[in-house]
Amino acid sequence: MKPKNTLLSHRVGDSWAVEDSWAVNFRKYIMGIAAASRRALEALIAACFAVWSLYWILLPLDYGKRFFADIDTMISSSFMGTPGSIFIFHAAPILLATILSLVIIELRKRAAPERGCRRLKPSLKLKHFLHTVILPRTPLGVLTIIDITFLAVILSLVTWSFGRSSYDEVRATLLSKRIPGSPPRWTLNFVETSSNLARAALIPFSLLWIPVTRGSPLLRVIRLPWEHAVRYHIWLAQITLTLFAAHAATFAVFFVANKETLHIFSWRTTPGAAVVAGFCALVVGLLMWVTALPFLRRRHFDLFYNVHQLYVAFFILFAFHMVSSVYFVVVPVLLFFIDRFIRLIQSRKNVEILKARLLPCGAVELKFLTPPKFVYHPLSVVFVLLPSVSRLQWHPFSVTSSRRDRKNELSICVKPMGAWTRGITDIFSTKKLHKCPFSFKASLEGPYGDDLDFYLNYKTLVLIAGGIGITPFLAVLKDILYRYKLGNEDLPEEITLFYCARKPLDLAILNTLDPRDIISDYHNRVKIRVHAYCTSTTIADYPASLENRPSGTVDLETYRGWSFVYARPTFEVQTQAPDIEGVSSLSPAGSSVWVASVVVASMVGFILLWGLANVIFINRSGPHYKNYWESILFLASAILAVVVCGGFVLLLWSVSLSGDDPSQCSSACKGFKSKHVRRGNLQSPNHDLETAHRSPWRGDLHLGLRPNWTEVFDNLAKHLNGQDVGVLVSGPESLRSDVAQECGVHLAPRGTGKTVFHFHSVSFEL
Repeated sequence: MKPKNTLLSHRVGDSWAVEDSWAVNFRKYIMGIAAASRRALEALIAACFAVWSLYWILLPLDYGKRFFADIDTMISSSFMGTPGSIFIFHAAPILLATILSLVIIELRKRAAPERGCRRLKPSLKLKHFLHTVILPRTPLGVLTIIDITFLAVILSLVTWSFGRSSYDEVRATLLSKRIPGSPPRWTLNFVETSSNLARAALIPFSLLWIPVTRGSPLLRVIRLPWEHAVRYHIWLAQITLTLFAAHAATFAVFFVANKETLHIFSWRTTPGAAVVAGFCALVVGLLMWVTALPFLRRRHFDLFYNVHQLYVAFFILFAFHMVSSVYFVVVPVLLFFIDRFIRLIQSRKNVEILKARLLPCGAVELKFLTPPKFVYHPLSVVFVLLPSVSRLQWHPFSVTSSRRDRKNELSICVKPMGAWTRGITDIFSTKKLHKCPFSFKASLEGPYGDDLDFYLNYKTLVLIAGGIGITPFLAVLKDILYRYKLGNEDLPEEITLFYCARKPLDLAILNTLDPRDIISDYHNRVKIRVHAYCTSTTIADYPASLENRPSGTVDLETYRGWSFVYARPTFEVQTQAPDIEGVSSLSPAGSSVWVASVVVASMVGFILLWGLANVIFINRSGPHYKNYWESILFLASAILAVVVCGGFVLLLWSVSLSGDDPSQCSSACKGFKSKHVRRGNLQSPNHDLETAHRSPWRGDLHLGLRPNWTEVFDNLAKHLNGQDVGVLVSGPESLRSDVAQECGVHLAPRGTGKTVFHFHSVSFEL
């Protein structure tokens, strides 16, 4: 037994106790400094966005106009131009917040202990309060406090900017004397109103680039998963295009009323805008908006995806229309293109599909090789492009593997739901398997998602999945089981999984994970219970063995009718390539130090190139076509800065990975022969599931039934009395709304002795 007195322990020879005590205290000291530094940096980031908001609050006021004009006068130069106040109050805060976010992310990686070794007990603190569901059923989906706050702030700034400016300018127009021969006053009011609409549109337009920056450090530092942030982009884009459309309509009325209709089609930049370029930009934007509407996007994803690539044309036309407005969006746009460029470099590496398995339900499980230091999380998302199916389309998939299995593999599961996914299953059909030698090339981007495994903070978890939404929970279950195997402490002790599938064959996806393959006696360490629902009531959807029981409940563990799941042949193939290419670690969400270096190099390069363009070309250009000339130089400066300056840093990053990120598989993986194997020949290490015809899970199977969520949560509240429970939902919007509503019903302050359900959505739709 170690003595408490470390000095005495040293005198009696227990010097290791002294060293251990010093090491523990030093680590605690360092972690304390890192935590304090993170809090200080987070406060600075909040201050950056406060300054950004202050700009829009002051801009409509007379005092603000004079204040910003004085700043423009003081720092105006031929090198950077005149809009100095925009750089200080609008561009610089976003850039500084981005750099600080990368510093915080790096501090988290270096100072935080391994998750699962020390669990932070959850409670209704600020972070849980912000994610509390307030409106579970709205046209915008499930809305939390942070969602409503975000919308309220944006709409308030837009309303203030437009309303205050319009009031002052319209009032000034009405009080002024009309000059003979001048346009009618109401048309002048239309012009002022139209300009203010365009100015207000710059608020959401400058932000909508951030949610679609997949590796955005701003999203990662506030722990907002990319898949959840996509809908912020949708909201911002809808507000932006609505304001731009109103801006164009009011200006059109002005031109028609003053008999200047032909001016709409003029390419001349008078007095400060190229009108026809603006209308062309609006047409492109509205086309992107219409094809992105849910009912069109889900039915015609190819159309949505291809049309949405016109965002490049939209931005170019926007710059042609009013190049001075580009200053408001320059930093978000550059950050987006830096992210896009890193993704392009990562995806240029061809990745061999290590293994592929066709499941009885028609879904395909794909496995890719990863480098030893490749980091991803159970709720991570990767984007995959398969040239053999389409050379243009990228699709996101949740990972279904855990890096703690130490196999250096990443797996995803693809279910045939559209033309692209059906193309994958067609490749693995029985007929084509014999004709096509298996050596697939793929491109991968990512991973993206929450850097912290928040579900480990809960002692009890409730996982609710619908359809293919089961895939992220396979990774969560694997991660928890492997952590138990590694001896981690403070892990979730009770997990309840509700899985709603249409047909019994869909349960084959769940059965790809057998917990006994990880821990043979897992039920003695963690309590996992599965409640599976086959919701179809059509007898034709059930195998012959169940036709007499289209509805009812059976026990998963003792039920011996699982042979129907394997009634169809299941194939597994392995690549025949002698050297297997792995996924690249060069990712926008990769090393924070390298990403920060790319950002700084690109920004410095842009400032230098843009300054030289101002001095050499722009200040000497004529007035009529200045927008086009200046816009082309702006775009050229941005592209060269990202590709040349940022590309040089990426080259150094790639070289640094060459030693630690081998492109070839280990010798144990070489020499795989192309083959297809029937499911009957594939056996688990510890047992033969196909012979036993039993599910590897404990729980029950409900045939032809749907869960009654009110009853389910009432029973859970009684069973888990007084606990904080993490509820993770992955599935369609209707499922998320139902579950969110029940979580809201059972929401209660901590300390009341009632069960508190913390809602977390891990679903995403594009």
